[in-house]
Amino acid sequence: DTGHDTMWERSWFYGMIILGDPTVKISYDTDDFIFVDISNDGFEDGSQEYPFNSIREAIDVAEFGSHIFVEDGIYYENINFQGKAIIIESKNGYENCVIDGFQHDPVVTFENGEGLNSMLSGFTIANGYGSGYQPNAEGGGIYCTNHSDPYLQNLLITNNSARSRGGGVYCHFSDPTLENITISENNITGYGYGGGINFYHSNPTLINVIISGNSSSGSYDGGHGGGMYCENSDPILIDVTIRDNIAGTNGGGIYCTNSSYPQLSNVRICNNSATYNGGGIYCQWNSTINFNSESRSNIYLNQSANGSDLYSDQIIEVYVDTFTVMFPTDFFAYPINNYTFDIIHSVITQSDSDLYVSPEGNNTNSGLSFDEPLKTIFFAKSKIMVNGHNPHTIFLAPGIYSSTTNNELFPVSCISYVSFYGSGIDETILDANNETEVIYIDNIQDVSIAEMTIKNGSASTGAGIKCYHSDPAFINLKVCDNESSYAGGGCFFYNSNPYLENVLINNNSANRDGGGICYNNSSSSNLVNVTIVGNNAESGGGIHCEDNSSTDLINVTISDNSAESGGAIYCERGSNVYVVNSILWNNIPQNVYFYSHMSENNILITHSDIQFGEEGIEINDNGTVYWLEGNIDEDPQFADQENGNYHLFDDSPCIDTGTAYFEWEDEILIDLSYDEYYGWAPDMGAFEWDETSANEELIINNEKVRLSNYPNP
Repeated sequence: DTGHDTMWERSWFYGMIILGDPTVKISYDTDDFIFVDISNDGFEDGSQEYPFNSIREAIDVAEFGSHIFVEDGIYYENINFQGKAIIIESKNGYENCVIDGFQHDPVVTFENGEGLNSMLSGFTIANGYGSGYQPNAEGGGIYCTNHSDPYLQNLLITNNSARSRGGGVYCHFSDPTLENITISENNITGYGYGGGINFYHSNPTLINVIISGNSSSGSYDGGHGGGMYCENSDPILIDVTIRDNIAGTNGGGIYCTNSSYPQLSNVRICNNSATYNGGGIYCQWNSTINFNSESRSNIYLNQSANGSDLYSDQIIEVYVDTFTVMFPTDFFAYPINNYTFDIIHSVITQSDSDLYVSPEGNNTNSGLSFDEPLKTIFFAKSKIMVNGHNPHTIFLAPGIYSSTTNNELFPVSCISYVSFYGSGIDETILDANNETEVIYIDNIQDVSIAEMTIKNGSASTGAGIKCYHSDPAFINLKVCDNESSYAGGGCFFYNSNPYLENVLINNNSANRDGGGICYNNSSSSNLVNVTIVGNNAESGGGIHCEDNSSTDLINVTISDNSAESGGAIYCERGSNVYVVNSILWNNIPQNVYFYSHMSENNILITHSDIQFGEEGIEINDNGTVYWLEGNIDEDPQFADQENGNYHLFDDSPCIDTGTAYFEWEDEILIDLSYDEYYGWAPDMGAFEWDETSANEELIINNEKVRLSNYPNP
């Protein structure tokens, strides 16, 4: 009888730990005990009668096989195992014993090749700030490096942070074992990787671990792996829960890169979110996930723009007990052709029909009519079932859709063959509350977005609409009050050929390129009856074109935009713009500007009102202006320019001075029949004059719009 309580009695005889592999054994010299009690403020020798009052003091005197017992309390210190094979264990568990790093360094460090016979058990690890080769960069809670493989058990790792990698735990060329551990509410403060855990060239084993509520912020090359980030690592996960983690970019639950054999047995991955790809799991560069077909995992209700549950560039066989839906599409697993599924149960019952959404709705409704609408667009996308032969539409009732009104998830990502129709541009409003971009489109087919306002987006590119590798149609929209830190305040199109008709792009900004619209490598865009006003950027206040982009502007009004170069239009690196029946007026400092280096640009202008005529075009000896017939330089006489009414007064020189037919190099840019305009010729600008238009407010919904091949133009 040692005279100690139950835990200490057990620890006295702690001679062996057997993990998953029964050949792994840990032995200790049970005669070497060191005691720690923060309440002792007198003589200290590490004995039970005179314990040290810091864990660090106990480690300093510990020898191989020492067992350090720690009394309840909060220990404000950062400890290093110093390569010693020792056990550090609390008396009454992590609820009662805290090691607090007071935001200074990692709370616990293993950096001298520690093995399984170095054990930490029964603590809350809190308030560490990650260190490493960059100040405060890695491993806020626990930092493992240099082939250190400790055994960690019965821990709560919480409220730690790092600037770059592993807010809670960072492993660098180390293979620790984690058992009975909760890793929660840790975060990356910079552009980082792995809010909860970061494994780099490491192959750890996790048993009965909960990873929840962690976050990894950032964009571009950061913000990956809200819960877990694996790079060149193959962890083994057994009885693990990964939930409610957030990634600013990709991989809300797990992010894997160059990791060929992570293994999942009875792992639950749910309610994680990523802004762009892989809300549950994201895999790239020869990474895959190995699902145990006997001890099945569960993956459901994760959220992201693409592949809300799974995103992978490799072929994966998915064996799960429960998945979000029984018949996954690209929305759930992207790209869908990379997966084979074996699913037993689903959370959401899918619907092969159009769906209806209202901020006043409920996601328990059928969603089959406005009498029983769903509440969020995201849930409607989760529920709708489509394919190339069976497109559908999600109809949006009047109201404001935002994170504060109906818990809408932004960005609102598009999925192939699903169109979104609002109830009118001033009736249905998608408001991102300056949290992220409003609309996100990536590799999507056959999508139309119509009859709504898109506002208050904030992103590096495409704050209002961000579009990659897609050819969507935008009809009767207002895109306003969006702000990008780099390019495309209103819209950003990369390798995309959108069609815009009756669209107002107003009061958007970009710190660099394209306050209204930025085109990059987009070869065939069409704008018809579009108004681009009041936008600003460094280059291209209205429109920025680069990298062989080409756009046709048919009856477009570009006015009151500002930039350092190209108030209305900026072109560089082989871009081409065709301007027909349009108005470019009051743009600062000039209407059109060509970048002076690299590939030449071209602009064609016919039957348009261009302020200062050809003098308003600065080509810098790097391109050609095709100044054709019918152009004028006269005040267009907008009805009420100061208050946003760009209709024409009845004596405007732009009335009846456009052209109904124009062809250039065998391409017909405009071909209108006589009943598609008033008078003997079309007008210039976005709004065809009639006898009532001069007294009306700005009206985007033009009665002459023709829609065919519904729902596409």
